Amino acid sequence: MGVSTFSHVEMLERPYDSSGNFFQLDGWRGYVPKEKLKLIKGCLKTRHKNHTQNLEGKINAVKDRISSLDIKGEVQILEEEELEEIHSI
Repeated sequence: MGVSTFSHVEMLERPYDSSGNFFQLDGWRGYVPKEKLKLIKGCLKTRHKNHTQNLEGKINAVKDRISSLDIKGEVQILEEEELEEIHSI
């Protein structure tokens, strides 16, 4: 499994630190890849935490939005943006 398999994950293509700088490591041949993997692992943990945190709240917010658009659609014609939003959900 090569790195190209994960090309859709931006942080695996070029891991950046929190200030937006590319991780630059110096050292002997075995040290650099090991440290880069540690940095990537830290980035992935942070990304996973951010995307999975409060999932129930996010789901309920989407359900509420769908419900409000459904009720609005029964009373009046929905605007184009609202129709696109319903279809994208």
